[in-house]
Amino acid sequence: MAAERTFAAWIRTGFNISGVGVTVGTALKDTQTRWISWTIAVALISVGIFSFIYGWYQYKSVYHYIRAHYKGENLSAQSFSFNYHAMTIITVILVLASFMGIFLMFY
Repeated sequence: MAAERTFAAWIRTGFNISGVGVTVGTALKDTQTRWISWTIAVALISVGIFSFIYGWYQYKSVYHYIRAHYKGENLSAQSFSFNYHAMTIITVILVLASFMGIFLMFY
């Protein structure tokens, strides 16, 4: 459960950073130095995407460690495996949504 809380913290951090990036990009879209606001926005959204991917990678590492070292234990492997696949799907959706945010910011 600690790994899931840590994953949730990385996702929450990525949302906040990406949200600030989208806000900066859209709020300053019509300024004269538009390229500066877009650069800052794309950088922030990229850091948010990195946060999503890094959180998933850490969760994946813990998942594989537990599976390798506690094979004989009575673990509910089915729900644990479901959580791993759900976290993977959530991460892919968040990364795609972040790329859509970058795309929509330019139009």
